[in-house]
Amino acid sequence: MLRSIRSARIRKVFGPFVVCVLILYGMTQVGRLYAAPFNLSPFKAIVAAPVSQVAGPTQIPLSQLIPTIDGSCNIGSEYEGGAFFNFIDSNQFQGQVMVQHDGKMLYVCMIGAPGTLKERFASVYLDRNNQAETVAQADDYSLRVGMTTNDLSSLQGTGVPNGYESNSVTGWQAVATEGRIGDQAEYAIPLELVSLELGGGLCDADFGLAVYHHWVNDQGDDYGMPSNQFFDQPATWQPVVLGGTDNVCGQSDLGDAPDSTNGISAAMQAYPGIQAEFPTVFQAGSPLYGPLHKNAPLYFHLGKEISMEFEADSGVDADGLNNIDPKADVPDQDRYDDGVPQGYPSFDNCKYQEFVYDV
Repeated sequence: MLRSIRSARIRKVFGPFVVCVLILYGMTQVGRLYAAPFNLSPFKAIVAAPVSQVAGPTQIPLSQLIPTIDGSCNIGSEYEGGAFFNFIDSNQFQGQVMVQHDGKMLYVCMIGAPGTLKERFASVYLDRNNQAETVAQADDYSLRVGMTTNDLSSLQGTGVPNGYESNSVTGWQAVATEGRIGDQAEYAIPLELVSLELGGGLCDADFGLAVYHHWVNDQGDDYGMPSNQFFDQPATWQPVVLGGTDNVCGQSDLGDAPDSTNGISAAMQAYPGIQAEFPTVFQAGSPLYGPLHKNAPLYFHLGKEISMEFEADSGVDADGLNNIDPKADVPDQDRYDDGVPQGYPSFDNCKYQEFVYDV
């Protein structure tokens, strides 16, 4: 009987104590769970661990719309059909990023919160081989534009956290504006810069993308997509891939005859005074659809080699020039395709003639 009472007293005394201990322990674990990501621990500053890379890749649409790079994100006209990303900017402002490409340039436009710091800037970050490193390396780029100055600067990672250093990347452009609706920054970036793969990302090559609004109201007041904080960690950036490029991927070859049904509807001449109607261009201006050689598998080809291209009159071309330039009325710019040597004698009508050609 005494033992039962003593046991009951022990349970009465220690029961609530154990419950309180368990509750307090649980609260510390919950506190730890919520304190860690936001550095709220009163005992020790906790460095937030980088989140894993966002699931993907997200496809960046091919668009026939070519935005005017003026620092105005015209969603309904220039970026209709583009890929959209949201992020939370300063004061819970709903920021937006629009991305699309035209086979030649990557277009990025950011709308962020109205800022106050004069030195604030926007940046597009590129993980050009999509290696998703924990810290930005030398092949990871930061392309920046000052929100109030429109000064451009390009940087690259160094393997040190937030250790970006200047480089000499050129060919891209950006314009920033500020106003009542917020800060805006608009970019046009050559596809050759966005990926280390042949074709600048056109051949199903993933690359990492992040877009940030920096120093909005003070130094270090940074916001952006996708992680909103890890601008120096490619592992947290959004993997993306360019869409609408099925006719490229390192294989396709198009012709270079003059074509008046081209992407800008510019008249070209076949001969002096005779308008060209060769169906060379494959997409824009079609039908008629021009020939597109996928070369898969490849058995024979005319000329010494093949130079792949996205389109006959626009986009990325392996030999550096589009096959035809409708605006300047210049055809015959596809490299390696001339199986018959240049300067060969002209042929006479209805007569046999021998000539040498390369296959």
